[in-house]
Amino acid sequence: MAEPLTLRCAIGKTPEVVPIRKGQAASDRIAFDLVEVNPLPPAFRRMIRDMEFDLTEMPVVTLAQARERGVPITGLPLPVTRGFHHGSLLCPEDSDIRGPADLVGRRIAVRSFPQTTGVWVRGILDREYGIKPEQTRWVVQEDAHVLDYAEPEYVSYAEPGQSLLDLLKSGAVDAITGFKGSLDGLRSVIPDADSAAGAWFERTGVFPVNHVLALRSDLLEKAPWLVAELVDVFSRSLGMARADGSLVTPVPAALRDLPLHSYSFSANRPSVQMLLDFAFDQQLFRQRWQAADLFPEFLAQEIPD
Repeated sequence: MAEPLTLRCAIGKTPEVVPIRKGQAASDRIAFDLVEVNPLPPAFRRMIRDMEFDLTEMPVVTLAQARERGVPITGLPLPVTRGFHHGSLLCPEDSDIRGPADLVGRRIAVRSFPQTTGVWVRGILDREYGIKPEQTRWVVQEDAHVLDYAEPEYVSYAEPGQSLLDLLKSGAVDAITGFKGSLDGLRSVIPDADSAAGAWFERTGVFPVNHVLALRSDLLEKAPWLVAELVDVFSRSLGMARADGSLVTPVPAALRDLPLHSYSFSANRPSVQMLLDFAFDQQLFRQRWQAADLFPEFLAQEIPD
């Protein structure tokens, strides 16, 4: 038997990929050389700018930006990070912000303007509450992972060395999103966020996708079977997580019994398309992307839903 193809990988630790990390979902044709990158976002930049990895987790928006610029990566629309975002926009408990309408003219901080959570939050504010991105001021900590992207004029940079929580506590901004950490003293800008997310899902059927997979395109020249093999491995890993009960994502209570996690492209297309539409409206792309056009190599494999 031929030696397996070793892939240098940077992927997170979400339940759907844990069986791969533990070697429980394995392949005779692929060996995963897992590189620990914590926190994970710098791995996206290292992949886009330096092609440091063979396979990485990748934000959908960053993938589209990279493909626009000819970065030789192939996307696989297998969601490895996803979740609802109505509760992701936070302000201090004693803030005078009582709902999205109070955000007009306010400052909101996020790690970077293309960060996926920020894209989803701005899209929700626009579509659900009529608050256009340019009606608020966005404060970012770092630039985009791709080179030569310039943020819109309503985006500015924070002074270096301050965390999102530092910016909020100091009064430099009025709200933050994409924050990871303790929520003591903070609350959601959108009241009753779980109910709002549940109602949104009932109307749209969209369970938001954040990250998918990105593969070095040159690997497909010597291993055209690689896409189908990766789909098989990640699908088995997802099935194992579902079977052992670890696939628990914070979702509105009314949705917890629904089979929300899926690697079916037809099931995930509405979410990916909505995210791409939001990103185009927010001046993150040069062109309007269609979900199917973002993954041509994947769809060419005729992988069943």
